[in-house]
Order: sequence, then C-alpha cells, then structure tokens
Amino acid sequence: MQTWKTNIINKLTEKAKHSKEFELYETAIELGYKDILIAEIQEIIDGFIELNPNYKVLKGNLTGNEINSSAKYLFPRIIFKEMELEELEKRNNLAKIRNQKGYSQSKLSELSGVNIRMIQKYESGERDFKKALVQTAIKLADALQVTLDELFIR
Repeated sequence: MQTWKTNIINKLTEKAKHSKEFELYETAIELGYKDILIAEIQEIIDGFIELNPNYKVLKGNLTGNEINSSAKYLFPRIIFKEMELEELEKRNNLAKIRNQKGYSQSKLSELSGVNIRMIQKYESGERDFKKALVQTAIKLADALQVTLDELFIR
C-alpha cells in the first residue's frame, strides 16, 4: 500500500509531465493533505527530485495553516520549476551514480562525511560541482567507489 507521501510524489511527478512549474502546497491540498509536518516535507521533496532530476526547488514565504500558530504545521511555499539549459549544464553524475549504487543522499553523506545539504545542492545544480573543493569531490568519489572523472558529465 502506498503512503500519503508517495501519493503526493506521484501527483507531483504527473504534474511534471504537463507543467514547467507547480506548487507542493496546491498538490497536497488537491489530495486532501493540508497538515504536513515541516520535517516530512523534505522527504517529499527528495522523493520528487530523485524521480525528476531536471526540476529545482524554489522556496518562498509560508502559506497554508498560518492561522494555526503551531509552527510544526506552517507550510512553506515550495515551487518545483523545470531547470533551464544552463542550469542543467552545471549538473553532474553524482545523483545518477548514487542511485545506481542504491544509496540515499543520507547514506552517501554518512559514507563520505560530506554534509547532506551540500550533496543535495550539488545534485540539484544549486551549487556547481565543478567548483567543489577537491577534498569534497574525492570523499564523494571514494564513497561511491568511482574515479573523479566519472562524477563529471562530459
């Protein structure tokens, strides 16, 4: 049986086939999930990005349950936007190789000693992996048991 997070990820992936930009909050509301813990949002984002690596995440102001003062239910405005060609050119093979090895981002972080947020930024193209510290690239290559050359798209 699918979890509610999987339902949201599947709906987001369906939207990705038809739109260059859409919101997580609107999708969650469509499916009847208005109260999502902030801690759970990152799992949804990670799941969607793993299936749709040509999208990036834009975060904005809080929306949704702002009336409820309980911070755990404040829903950040998250927009998924298809990356432009120049953004895609910054990409690397990190996510592809990580997925081939069957590692989650957190597992790669644990094996390499590289902060998970940094891994997410490199995989999403938010940070240019070609400008990564050599030490960081070596740690990731060692954890993935590949050469540095294999990490970069040619």
